[in-house]
Amino acid sequence: MGNYSVCIIDKNDVKHFNGTSFSAVSLPQKHSYCGTFISVNDIASYAFQLPLDTSEESFAIKVERAFYKDGGLDANENYIVTYKRSKTQNESWYIEAFAVKESKLTEEFEKFANKNKGAIDLVAVPYCVYEALYIESIIPKESVDIFIHYHIDYTFAAMYKNGSFLAFRQFPSLRTLAKRWRLDVSFLVDALSQWGLKKELYPEDQFTLYTAFEKQLQDMLVKIQDLLRHKGGMFGILSADKVYLDFMRLDIPGLQDMATEMGFYDTEISTLLCCEDIDVNEQSKFIEGLYIAQASVGLVDVPNLSIFERQPPFYYTHTGALTMIAIVAASIVLVSGLLLEYKEDLLKKEKSTLLSKLKHKEETRDKKLIIVADFKKKKDLVQKSLNVEERIINGWIEVSHLVLDSKKSVRMRRKLMHDVNNALAKHRLKALSLTEYGDQNLSVTIYSTEKEREKIAEFMKDIKSDGYSSVDTQLVSRDGGLYKSLVEILQ
Repeated sequence: MGNYSVCIIDKNDVKHFNGTSFSAVSLPQKHSYCGTFISVNDIASYAFQLPLDTSEESFAIKVERAFYKDGGLDANENYIVTYKRSKTQNESWYIEAFAVKESKLTEEFEKFANKNKGAIDLVAVPYCVYEALYIESIIPKESVDIFIHYHIDYTFAAMYKNGSFLAFRQFPSLRTLAKRWRLDVSFLVDALSQWGLKKELYPEDQFTLYTAFEKQLQDMLVKIQDLLRHKGGMFGILSADKVYLDFMRLDIPGLQDMATEMGFYDTEISTLLCCEDIDVNEQSKFIEGLYIAQASVGLVDVPNLSIFERQPPFYYTHTGALTMIAIVAASIVLVSGLLLEYKEDLLKKEKSTLLSKLKHKEETRDKKLIIVADFKKKKDLVQKSLNVEERIINGWIEVSHLVLDSKKSVRMRRKLMHDVNNALAKHRLKALSLTEYGDQNLSVTIYSTEKEREKIAEFMKDIKSDGYSSVDTQLVSRDGGLYKSLVEILQ
């Protein structure tokens, strides 16, 4: 592990992390890089694509506008928006965008920021945390991996390719399941780790719990398959090389058997074990600490949701620079004045009164010219600032109009994607790609064997029965032993 020195904020605790261990501190260390994670329950997300030639200058603005237009953000709320982007096979950017209300960030972290000169350098997104394991070479980069983060307060599956985060799916947390099933969360953890999906291990009076676990984990694996299917066409992925279960270093008996039965034939599911010297309950916190530490030295590209970023020293700020210039200028004027007075005293002894008055008039004229030039420069700066503010206001007006105009379109597109995904899962078909045309059209490219071709007809029949005006197969081609069918759907 690297040698780091960072401050980690974890709920109500503050700790120092050096890359190998934690130590308690009472307050954030003012000169240390300081980071934390926001709960996934507080993060809004939206996935979409942008052209590869989108300029860097406009990228963040376009992400934010798309989020407000189609991602469901409230135009009356203030959000901090960040994103993770990945290059697809069809020469576009795939964007996973994340947003948190500024009021939520203030509620969670302002008390720590105030104790640290107003600074929290990083508020990180939990879905991206496993990049730390690739940076430290704990996991080889040349692979496609799924991490199932199965914890008490939140549960998700995150997809990585070559060591970089691509996409995710979120699921009910263990705490949510315990509340839903009216059980103690610690009992739920024990039952899942000891009995898992092995019905024969359950006492007879707990068969209902076995059935509940079975359904919940089946739903999770179906959504992971859906994640692989949707992103496979974008990134040239056919399957995952490995699935890592991050369940507090615990196993779920029978999970591998269920996954194999559901089509994960060549994918190994294993318990995530790393950092053996760390206490079992600290493994996830250790990975988070590594991620923040690596971000502090620029080893990992992090989406950042902080509104408390560290301010530069006063003399590096615009105001500070102007103040320093003013001080230097005043000093120069003062010294120049003293020298001039001394010089004038000497000249008065040697030159006539007429020449002295003429020189004074010339100096007065020069000073007035400097004052006029300085006024014009300040006027230009104010005008530029007003122009920037005007562009920002106009941009927000445009975003608010887009949000109001797009609500109906968003509902239609979401229903279309939902119906297609359900039909694909029902008939166990694999989609190479899904492409939207406008707000009401979708084309689906499906690979199938000879025996599965009838399933495509059943898939089309189901979509048609959902009320779509046109469902048609435009192109069928053969690729080795597989058939590639292009199904076009019109709302």
